Amino acid sequence: MEFAKEDGPVDSELFFNARLFHSRWLELEKNWRDLFGDETEHVLSLMKPDQSATMMLGFDFNPHRLKGLYMDYRFFDAQTSPTNFRSVCNRVSREFSQPEVRRGIQKLRDAWDNTTDFHRWHGHPFAEMIDLLFNAALFHQDEKKLGKFNGLMEHLDDITLHSILLVGLKDRLVCIKTLDHVLTPLREVKNSIQM
Repeated sequence: MEFAKEDGPVDSELFFNARLFHSRWLELEKNWRDLFGDETEHVLSLMKPDQSATMMLGFDFNPHRLKGLYMDYRFFDAQTSPTNFRSVCNRVSREFSQPEVRRGIQKLRDAWDNTTDFHRWHGHPFAEMIDLLFNAALFHQDEKKLGKFNGLMEHLDDITLHSILLVGLKDRLVCIKTLDHVLTPLREVKNSIQM
């Protein structure tokens, strides 16, 4: 169902953000499919690294290949990015005041925030783990986060860490894809979204 903005035109910056969001989504989706195909089954055995029992079948561990996937994902997670998922959701909620739109956007935010239940096993929510990986190991060397990252890695090995993150990332890809669908009319410079 399409919802038009009720009180004037949509901010033109949101048209640009919708097109940029779409192009970045296409890159991320292409990278995911190139890395895993449409369907990938992960079989995990989660034990501490010193027991050497962590495994993931159907996946060749290549941290450099994963870094490319993570780089494409960062555009949706980085706070200063114009395609930051939460920021785009907030912009849509501000522009479109219909209760159905706001409820739908809130459901997307909730799905984004509640990515995976693995934190019950290891005590670290997905958002914290991805933040530590990005800012302490992969892209930056934040000293404060490095200590937390090292503490996390006392309980996980690389394959287990990336396996957990990839499960969470797959959940977030669904959120990104859904928001991209919502933004479709804005990419066409219409004063509406679809829910």
